[in-house]
Amino acid sequence: MRRAVRLWETSTYWQSRAASAIAHAKYKELPAVRARRIKKLEAELRGHQRDTDKAELALNCGRSNR
Repeated sequence: MRRAVRLWETSTYWQSRAASAIAHAKYKELPAVRARRIKKLEAELRGHQRDTDKAELALNCGRSNR
């Protein structure tokens, strides 16, 4: 009996996980969600590029003084 109950609980757990995964995937497919994610990635890219440009400028300034 315990084994049957445990298996029942396990099956309901995994059914819930599967339903949640499907719901999350559907949410991620929404155009507005994708647009926000793209905007965020582009902003992060600009930030990294800005940091890289600053580092290159500092490196080049150090070389010109020698």
